[in-house]
Amino acid sequence: MYNFDENKIKFIENTTKKNLKQRIINDVQFKLKEFDENLKLKRERLNQQMLNEEMLLKNEIENNQKTYYEKLFEIKEFQAFKILTEQEAIRKLLVKEKMEQLQRDNCEENRIIEHKILSKEIAKCNKELMKRNLKKWQINKELQENFDKLFNEFKDDRKHVKFNDYDREKLLYKLY
Repeated sequence: MYNFDENKIKFIENTTKKNLKQRIINDVQFKLKEFDENLKLKRERLNQQMLNEEMLLKNEIENNQKTYYEKLFEIKEFQAFKILTEQEAIRKLLVKEKMEQLQRDNCEENRIIEHKILSKEIAKCNKELMKRNLKKWQINKELQENFDKLFNEFKDDRKHVKFNDYDREKLLYKLY
């Protein structure tokens, strides 16, 4: 009843395979692009956070310089009023400086710990990026294998035509 030409049927099958393959390629490329954008945003946030930490450290250094001048003023006050003897004043100042030094050391240790945490986060992002690149490579490898299978089927269907590597590369270029 129906008399279809075999060439038309094969043409329809081939175009359906190509359309399906193109849709798969487009979906994979879209997901990879989306993943890339998310990683870039995360990396930018981490970089911004590190810049903020650097600014905080600079501000802290400036504040420490201000406290130095305030201490000098306090020393002059001690000398001007002569409320305490010089030894008592020096002892109190040393105790105060040691306490402040301990506080600064704690702040610096906290900053170092935070910097290490940020470094670990960046390392995690880099690891995720490497995993993504590996997945991308695997997907490309699968696509290449699928293309090779389709090309071999195509060649088998057309045994009367000779194909070489140049034809294969040309067809591959047209698909991508």
